[in-house]
Amino acid sequence: MQLSKKFSHLLLLVFVSLIASSTFAGIKIASSFFNAYEITFLRSSIAFLFFLPFLFFRKSWIGLNFHSWLSVFLISFVGVLLPFTLLNWAGKRIDSSLVGILWSTLPIFGVVLAHFLTKNDRLGANKILSVMLGIISVYLISFQNLGEKDVSSSLLPHLAVIFSAFCYAVSGILQKRLPQQITGLFLTATTMGISAIASYCIWSDQISFNVQANAGTAAVVYLGLVTSAILAYLRFILIRVAGYSLVSYTGYLVPVCSVFIGVVFLEEHLPSNAYAALVLAVIAILFSQIRFPPTKAVK
Repeated sequence: MQLSKKFSHLLLLVFVSLIASSTFAGIKIASSFFNAYEITFLRSSIAFLFFLPFLFFRKSWIGLNFHSWLSVFLISFVGVLLPFTLLNWAGKRIDSSLVGILWSTLPIFGVVLAHFLTKNDRLGANKILSVMLGIISVYLISFQNLGEKDVSSSLLPHLAVIFSAFCYAVSGILQKRLPQQITGLFLTATTMGISAIASYCIWSDQISFNVQANAGTAAVVYLGLVTSAILAYLRFILIRVAGYSLVSYTGYLVPVCSVFIGVVFLEEHLPSNAYAALVLAVIAILFSQIRFPPTKAVK
């Protein structure tokens, strides 16, 4: 029973990674038609409207205390508004392959924060080894592409992606600590709604409603429905049942999956080491689920 439960968690993790892998491509397309603030506002608004009916049918927000509402507001800013905007801004300025490498810092932030701030999610030899294998897998999948491109752009976009990964890690820890009364539907709808309102209030002079029938609009709709609404909901479910450190390992699968998505849908070239990177990423995640027996003290 325990083995089948872990296997189902890993399958959900792979599915979440596949959805997340398409985020950077969607941002790249959308950024040709909208600025970073418009993409954040539209993504958040679409995701909020998608889940809005559930707020009326399932009133899990009734009776929440001040601490719970404060956590929800923090997640709205740290887990939605800030990383959405920073990734939109950085994705327009640096290659998606480089974004993938920088995004691989997410598991490092995740396992360290989970060790200190959550229960039953401690950092052990298995997770240290899995982090090392994951870093190698990202290096393999990205080395060839980076060797062919100029990555000497400004440092700010690089820092923006790394800080976005840190924000996601903090948001994941906050989600893990939420009371059981808060459901995934409520949290996703509320955080997306707060993000939409906040983004418009902060950047109203940067946001226009000149939406036309083009590839950019289609990309924004996809970002809002799939990589914002559905992905955030599934991510919360996985955090609740499996812990955040496991969810953070999407940072290793996302760069690898992005390459294969590009091959299938965009007819991009498949690097010769892509399969080796994929195998290493999977092994890294499997190692994170292995419990090594504690060593006995020598008398």
